[in-house]
Amino acid sequence: MLQRARANHPGLLVGFFLFGLIGLLPAPEGLSEQAWRTAAVTLLMASWWISEAIPIYATALLPILLFPLLGIASVGEATAPYANPVIYLFLGGFLLAAGMQRWSLHRRFALSVIRVFGVKPRSVILGFMIASAVLSMFVSNTATAIMMLPIAMSVFELVEGQSRSGRSGTGQSQAGHPQTEHSQAERRNFEIALVLSVAYGCNVGGIGTLIGTPPNALLAGFFQETYGVEIGFLDWMLVGMPIVLISLPVIFFLLTRVLFPIRMQELDGGMDYIRGELAQMGPMSVQEKRVAMVFALAALGWVTRPLLEEYVPGLSDAGISVGAAVLLFIIPAGGDKRAGRGIFSGSVGVQGMGGV
Repeated sequence: MLQRARANHPGLLVGFFLFGLIGLLPAPEGLSEQAWRTAAVTLLMASWWISEAIPIYATALLPILLFPLLGIASVGEATAPYANPVIYLFLGGFLLAAGMQRWSLHRRFALSVIRVFGVKPRSVILGFMIASAVLSMFVSNTATAIMMLPIAMSVFELVEGQSRSGRSGTGQSQAGHPQTEHSQAERRNFEIALVLSVAYGCNVGGIGTLIGTPPNALLAGFFQETYGVEIGFLDWMLVGMPIVLISLPVIFFLLTRVLFPIRMQELDGGMDYIRGELAQMGPMSVQEKRVAMVFALAALGWVTRPLLEEYVPGLSDAGISVGAAVLLFIIPAGGDKRAGRGIFSGSVGVQGMGGV
């Protein structure tokens, strides 16, 4: 801990230096003094974010302190962006994602998708990529990757187990030694491609929806405030989903055909592992079904909001998001004998809001 703090001292100093340098220099012609001071704060924050001199969420609070002190904006104006409707859209999205994680609904979905694609190595990679992409449209990219990677590592163990037992998807070669080297290269290609399929699937999938990754919602908020253009959930999907649908096949082709060619025919025991994991989870629980119901209602509301606005004035994506999150606290968790116990407990809700 102390070692990390010392390593970040240069980041602190660089930030202060850039802030002081901009503050001492005169503002360029055509740029107001307030804008020039804003640039100084921006450089300070950027340097601290990049170096992680202090926790990134603490750096994000600097404008509340510095903008009023430097005469850039009043306290009210400085704090207004922290309550932007986009923040509430993300708040609800994070809580929905936390609900899925709380009852392992996301894991069941991922395993089910992978099972559909079979046990051929390329099919396994495609299944991991699609499952990662779909989940990351609604769950944070990082959380999706953290959930998918242990499953991928279990597949690695299956492949290594085949290697140790002398089995290979491409069969045995009479030459012996050359085939062994070839099999090792194939296994290495498969393992690298599998890990990258999770990484790329998470990143590409995050483009698909407005809540897929924070920059999406921030861009939507910027357009609304700066240009008065509202980008709704469906509006974003009309642009984001085609990008996802085009990018995934291209990345899959490059990974499995060009960069890391895979010639293995089948993963022995792969389907048994997936079925075993699903069997261990048991049938879908009442809690999973109720989280899935709330999630489906939220997704339906986001997609159909332009049609519903005529009948429900004032309806917004942020309102739908928060409404769905509130339902998670209201709807009781089936099978829990404690009356009034919701799908979410307070601690889980706080953890979900921590993502914002």
